[in-house]
Amino acid sequence: MEILEGKKRVMICPLGWGLGHATRMIPVVDYLLSRGCEVIVAGDEHVKPVFESRYKQVKFVLFPSLRVKFSRGRNQLLPLIRIAFRVFGETRREHKKIQSLIDEYKVDLVISDNRYGLYSKKIDSVFITHQLNILFPKPFGWFGFIGRMYVRCYAERHTECWIPDNSTGIRVSGKLSTVKKMPRNTRFIGLLSRFANMHEIPAPQNQWDLVVIASGPSPQREIFVQEATSFAQRQNFKTLILCGNPKGNEEQLVDEKVLLLSSLSDEEILEGILSAQYLICRAGYSTIMDLIALGKTALLVPTPGQTEQEYLSHHLSEKGLFTFTQQHRLNDLSLCDIAKAPSTQFVNSEFFPSTFHKH
Repeated sequence: MEILEGKKRVMICPLGWGLGHATRMIPVVDYLLSRGCEVIVAGDEHVKPVFESRYKQVKFVLFPSLRVKFSRGRNQLLPLIRIAFRVFGETRREHKKIQSLIDEYKVDLVISDNRYGLYSKKIDSVFITHQLNILFPKPFGWFGFIGRMYVRCYAERHTECWIPDNSTGIRVSGKLSTVKKMPRNTRFIGLLSRFANMHEIPAPQNQWDLVVIASGPSPQREIFVQEATSFAQRQNFKTLILCGNPKGNEEQLVDEKVLLLSSLSDEEILEGILSAQYLICRAGYSTIMDLIALGKTALLVPTPGQTEQEYLSHHLSEKGLFTFTQQHRLNDLSLCDIAKAPSTQFVNSEFFPSTFHKH
């Protein structure tokens, strides 16, 4: 990739909303290290273990991103409006901060995931996003054109804008990355997953009837765990729940058949996914990319009020790759509803080009 030529010291800056934006940077870090680059990760404190557990040679710098909090109800309109207004000020703050980090650490390139302000006139920068088209909740759908203009404006201030999806064939992100006026510096790089090329690993001996990946922000993550636990107990399933709490590191036996883990190590997630007869998870884009990398399907349960996840659930269900239900309807489902989940026939190389993944 031309922009990486001659770059010796690269700073990776993932958004800190959960862990997905950090974990999907792992193949990028791997690629940079294979080229002999020095990598510095600048991000929120809770993403630090994602990189420390994998790399001894990667330096971590604290660079917090915008903190978000959702309500307990299904309507997230007010929290989303608050977040939208805060993004403007946060973008300006981050733009100033990245200039000082560039000078302090003498980096040659900044690669940021969904952090709009990390561009510079001093050096090249890359903006990674799968969401050129921001979907606003009703009744603010008409506001979408302003969101598209905002994203395009900041994407074009970077040297390149990378879309973790395919330019042809199945567009996993659908209309999220399809807009009439694309940023002129757009490059589709294929899906990004730490689990690429692991789809042929034999399933572990310890089998679970159901594995639940409960990622995302509080308090909706905890509500999802409660709903999934109730469903598992009703079905009498041997169940593993990976609750994705960045600050947690506990193991809790809910009852004799339901085990809850707060840890999110790669080994636990990989073993859980590969051993599961049934999978239920959030519709976060990074989780979806991980499942596609492993050739697995799931019942998607979008975070209530998150329009991006709600759209992805509908879109990927229509493509026949996943099924979905709303969180408040999870306990109305029967076993046959989950059993209807299609058997995915993913061809790994279709989705994961050789730029960041070996075949």
